[in-house]
Amino acid sequence: MPDQLQKSLTATLDEVRAWLEDLRALGLHDLQVADLRELQPCPPGIVGVDRGGDFGCRQETLEEIRADLGECQRCPLCRNRTHIVFGAGIASSRIVFVGGAPGKAADTTGEPLAGELFDRILFAMGLDRSSVYTCEVVMCRSEHRPPHQDEIAACLPFLQRQLAVIAPQVIVAMGEIPSRVLMGEKEEFSRVRGRWFKYQGVDVMPTFDPAYLLLHPHEKREAWSDLKEVLQRLRRED
Repeated sequence: MPDQLQKSLTATLDEVRAWLEDLRALGLHDLQVADLRELQPCPPGIVGVDRGGDFGCRQETLEEIRADLGECQRCPLCRNRTHIVFGAGIASSRIVFVGGAPGKAADTTGEPLAGELFDRILFAMGLDRSSVYTCEVVMCRSEHRPPHQDEIAACLPFLQRQLAVIAPQVIVAMGEIPSRVLMGEKEEFSRVRGRWFKYQGVDVMPTFDPAYLLLHPHEKREAWSDLKEVLQRLRRED
């Protein structure tokens, strides 16, 4: 839950409690006033539910996240997009592939990491799009430039919420943008590529963006080495 929303909820609960106290002061002594401030907000990726007067929490769904995103106007990239490129695949996937920003094919189809090379990568790993989850850090195309920091910041909560729902065993960060975003650091991509790190307790492997590999095919051998590490990690989890 964003800090601003949490503060708003806390303030509202305080106002309700004060109102109930006023009613008691007017003689309505049968009212039972609980300390509503003891209700803890749900953590990120969890939504509040009312179970017959009993407040609780549950995991939100991908459909709810997509509905919350709506026809997003949160940054200037919305002006020229064809499609919002939200995540695709199955919520029970053990592996998530995270791209940086939609290319032309993804913008046209609405499919994350759209392109023949990525499909071939999945095939080589013994996977396909129906067995994995794919998403992008930024969900609208930024033409021929990397997305700006404010554009990344506008989309980041939706990426974080998707990952919380999927709860994968492994994340493959495909390129510099997702690697830096998930690491929360500005270390050079060349120094982290092929090295495992953790995001929210999940193993993350940074490797090359498929679009980069199309321009630099000599790096495909290194990319395949990274992906073999991913397969080995998944087998150890079986």
